[in-house]
Amino acid sequence: MKQSIQNPKSKIQNPSLRIQLFQQLEVRTEKDEPLDLGSPTTRSLLAFLALNHGQSIDRRRLAFQFWPRSSEQAARRNLRQYLHRIRRALEPIDPDGHLLNAEGNDVSIRLPDDYFLDVAEFQTAVAPPHTNLPRAIELYQGNLLEDVYEDWVMPERERLAQLYREALLQLIDQKETAQQYAEAIHYARRYLAADPLLESAHVRLMQLYYAAGDRARVKQQYEQLTTILQQELGVEPMPDTIAMFADMVAGEYSNLSQFNPSAPNPGRPCPLKNPPLPSSAANESWRGCDSAIPACKPTAASASSAANPAWAKPGWSAKPWPTPATFTFFVVAAMNSSP
Repeated sequence: MKQSIQNPKSKIQNPSLRIQLFQQLEVRTEKDEPLDLGSPTTRSLLAFLALNHGQSIDRRRLAFQFWPRSSEQAARRNLRQYLHRIRRALEPIDPDGHLLNAEGNDVSIRLPDDYFLDVAEFQTAVAPPHTNLPRAIELYQGNLLEDVYEDWVMPERERLAQLYREALLQLIDQKETAQQYAEAIHYARRYLAADPLLESAHVRLMQLYYAAGDRARVKQQYEQLTTILQQELGVEPMPDTIAMFADMVAGEYSNLSQFNPSAPNPGRPCPLKNPPLPSSAANESWRGCDSAIPACKPTAASASSAANPAWAKPGWSAKPWPTPATFTFFVVAAMNSSP
């Protein structure tokens, strides 16, 4: 379902209704008093309606969305009960029950003219021409509804997280180009916090520290990278990263912002499909490259490397798997050798 993305009243100073969906659901009144939203299911249903505010949702579809294992009659009964609970939760700001419309076959929520919805504000801030990206970063206090584990939230959570990461990359590029390294480092740290296992994010921070003349931080960041890769994945940094760090230690590194793992060469591990890149300008460089990269098949030793979205680690190769005949030979040999 297409989400509502506009919030024309986002600049109102004291909205009569303030809804926060990043990190966890919170609804506040004009006096900044939080509403008691009740059970997790009530909160989840209200969040779903808020994300789709202004849209009419088929009652049967909504019932099946939240109670897929129940009979239609039971699911509809549950929906009626929880819609009633939402009305009661909203009574302090909507005593007449006008915000929630559940008449007939459709259900919808209509927010007041002077509302604030952080997700809508965020999406407006990241939209072209990208002139308000710092505001978007400020609004993103955490992933969407982190305390909701239902299937419906997963695609929207990842979509918004991707917009957040892209906004960070653009800001990092802008600040680095302007040689505003302190601000670039601030946004690069947030980018790394979004995915601590992303090697290219560590590399970007090392480059920024080096450009700012902070060799101690370069060393600290490299040590952090090697530690987390070893602890979480049991692997070492990529050879390019190791070589880059050596150049930095020697004071000979001059290839700032050019760490681009999108050009594999013979003998190097094959990159995973469509990895995040350390520069927003490089986001297009992976499009259509699948045909240029030999097919990779994982070995058992490389299973954990898939957790690193930037690069596959050693253990990935283009070698063919054993043929069925070879496989049968080893199975028979193993059976004959067993006691």
